[in-house]
Amino acid sequence: MKREQGSVKSLTALQPLAAMLTILIAGLCASLWTNTSAAQQRDAIVQNDIAVDPAGAASSREKAQGKARIALLLPARKAALADAAAAVQAGFLAAVQADTHSNVSIFLYETSDDNQANLSQYRKAQAANQLVIGPLARNITSALASAATVPTIALSPMPADGTAALSPLLLSMGLSIEDEAHQLAQWAHATEAPGRAWILSTNASWQRRAAHAFQQELRKKGRPANLIEIGIADGVLDPERLSQLREQAHGAAPALILLALDYQQAIQLREALGAEVPLYGTSQLNPFTAAQWEDAEPQPQLEGLRLLEIPCRLQQGLDVSGEAANPDFDRLQALGRDAYEIMLPILAGQQHFSIDGDTGQLEIDFSGPVRFSRKLTPAQYENGRVIALPETP
Repeated sequence: MKREQGSVKSLTALQPLAAMLTILIAGLCASLWTNTSAAQQRDAIVQNDIAVDPAGAASSREKAQGKARIALLLPARKAALADAAAAVQAGFLAAVQADTHSNVSIFLYETSDDNQANLSQYRKAQAANQLVIGPLARNITSALASAATVPTIALSPMPADGTAALSPLLLSMGLSIEDEAHQLAQWAHATEAPGRAWILSTNASWQRRAAHAFQQELRKKGRPANLIEIGIADGVLDPERLSQLREQAHGAAPALILLALDYQQAIQLREALGAEVPLYGTSQLNPFTAAQWEDAEPQPQLEGLRLLEIPCRLQQGLDVSGEAANPDFDRLQALGRDAYEIMLPILAGQQHFSIDGDTGQLEIDFSGPVRFSRKLTPAQYENGRVIALPETP
């Protein structure tokens, strides 16, 4: 596979071979980034036609075939988010392969960690394509927020501060720990008895963001909440602080506890505090898919804990990535699949539509200021394993 100017590659001739997804999912995505022989290309699944002039002869050919030209704007191999990009691309290509009526040509535009270079790539992508999918990084989306001239599906969350002027053509659909935390706090508040909540986190950046989102939502609901940060060393929560919390809970137990912690940290906390107080946490408390839980060791320490998760990780038969996958890469692959599903009605000119997606129940509205919402699936630890709950929060 040859490399061309502008780092643009056509992924038009997608072949229904499973090995490419295996390569991408395992993080061994060299076939997309380096030169390969013709034989290697056949084995690598995706037969890539090279677009020397994306706006010229190639475009005329696709127009003659009635194909829509789609730009996939993702980080290059040496960029900070290269592994995440490989996961998104794997999911996107899986959706393309699954669509037997697909009539699109996909062109890959590599981005870097430099915003100005990414803006240049984005403009090239817009000039030669009908729709752009990407970028993946939140800061890059903020930099490009007002630059869209064709429909663009950004794979990052909306800018957290809300200050960027978003184009009416730009839809931001990334997975957001803050959005997840807001939904979880709403569910917990509506389900549990009135009273003070505890919000627990360490000093990890994503945990602090989730904790503040918990607090913000509970304040809206009028529920008092204590924001508690626990020290951690070598993966172990501060035993002295846990002991203090245990004593406080015995004296005046909170009505509920919201966890901005990971799976192992949640086990430590439950062992320290016991199971009397209702616990709620983010999807980071679910390390396995439904299929993987069948063979995994049950975790009775977390019995009754409630969480939110993207639906495809809670359903049998939807695993794409296999047993050894990173849970976050599972979620990014699901994001890639949903990006493809959202792309289709946009190309068809629909302005307001809903999708029962792999990352949640999605609602998209282009009829005014662009709106996007994702409703996650409620779940709970039962018999030591995570299962979906029948009711919605």
